[in-house]
Amino acid sequence: MATTATILHADLDAFYASVEQLLDPSLRGKPIAVGGGVVLAASYEAKAFGVRGGMPGRQASGLCPQLIFVSGHLGNTNGWATPPSK
Repeated sequence: MATTATILHADLDAFYASVEQLLDPSLRGKPIAVGGGVVLAASYEAKAFGVRGGMPGRQASGLCPQLIFVSGHLGNTNGWATPPSK
């Protein structure tokens, strides 16, 4: 009996950074990192420089000197991930 599986990959690292860019339009198109001492989330613009979640902030700043750190709204993003109702 053959079975099929569906694999879903959700880039939640970029999700939290994207929420910050949505909430603050001045951050759009700029490399941002949510966090400080440790990068909790990185925007796609920051990822282009090699910045990744879990990376020390100092290392991230070295890879991307123009990196903008934001404290984030990690506890308030539940509504952003909820699909629209039909």
